Amino acid sequence: MHESVMDWTAHWVAEWGLQTKKVLEIGSANVNGGVRPLFSGEYVGIDFDGKAEGVDVVMSSHEIGGHFGEDSFDVVLCLEMLEHDPLPIVTMQEIGKVLRPGGAFIITTRGNGFKEHNRPDLWRFMRDGMELLIDMIGPTTRKIQQDPQASGWLCAGQLGG
Repeated sequence: MHESVMDWTAHWVAEWGLQTKKVLEIGSANVNGGVRPLFSGEYVGIDFDGKAEGVDVVMSSHEIGGHFGEDSFDVVLCLEMLEHDPLPIVTMQEIGKVLRPGGAFIITTRGNGFKEHNRPDLWRFMRDGMELLIDMIGPTTRKIQQDPQASGWLCAGQLGG
């Protein structure tokens, strides 16, 4: 995980007091570091790789609404995963289902110019694309900025804000 992603996540966890909230992490396989230590409340990590460290439930992000139910999490994290998702629009719609009103999301992904990595590697996103994807969650307040460390986007926001 890029240091910038860890710093971005830690900033919003502290700023919004998310440490003890109920968290869903989408794409939680610990490939090169993770954010789980930033939280002390209930934490569920999902990924399709059931053998990886950090995975509590093996499943697709396209099924989280049906599996967990609506309004079931205070925080949803989707870090460095969307570029590997064959249907990122579906994932964002599912985030909107499981995130409680007023709940927080933190999303990071790679942008145009980042090298291919960890197959399948399907997408690169531009700012307008990230805005559109976040619209799929529902009405939100949001902050989007370029990742200062590597081509990509750092996003954070709240549902219904």
